[in-house]
Amino acid sequence: MTYIDYLNAFNQWLESNALPGNAQLLYFKFLDVFNRAGWPEYVQVDTLRLMMMLDVTDKRAVYRARDKLVEAGFITCKKGKKGVPTRFYLNIRCKKCTEYGTENGTENGTENGTHIKTKTKTKERDADASPKKPLFSPPTVEEAKAYCAQYGIEAERFVDYYAAQGWKLSNGNPMKDWRAAVRNWAHRRAGAEGKEDWSVDG
Repeated sequence: MTYIDYLNAFNQWLESNALPGNAQLLYFKFLDVFNRAGWPEYVQVDTLRLMMMLDVTDKRAVYRARDKLVEAGFITCKKGKKGVPTRFYLNIRCKKCTEYGTENGTENGTENGTHIKTKTKTKERDADASPKKPLFSPPTVEEAKAYCAQYGIEAERFVDYYAAQGWKLSNGNPMKDWRAAVRNWAHRRAGAEGKEDWSVDG
């Protein structure tokens, strides 16, 4: 488990379980100590240092917070003796966290819902994105006939010409709008004073 996994599992457990504020703070402090120490098997922390972590002057407050974490299964401790600080072990998979994660569709303390949120955001971004322009679809003679008739263009001749060209313009680019090509044919023909030039593109 990573630092984030521990935090997520702990916070998820807190959503349906009570734990005193000092116990919560102590757990976060322990995570920081383990992280800075490179995640060893255990850390040794004396009572005075624990009191400073919690900003308390009564060591009994430290003991109460520690015992709550032990009771909840988040840590295990081996009491020290004079000159030897207590050893604290961070439970990799505390029983209660694992049970909570299983019941709520999580694995190893990491919520699968995170992925669902990501997908939801992706869908929202896709919805906000500008709609893509439809791909060009060549017209049939019947589809082009009514439009070509408006400009005095023979639909069959128009379709045959561009079908033979692979529906590409004279510059080699794919056609995007066949109606624009029809209009350009009409404009060019009018400008040529009746001389037909069937190579004009849209």
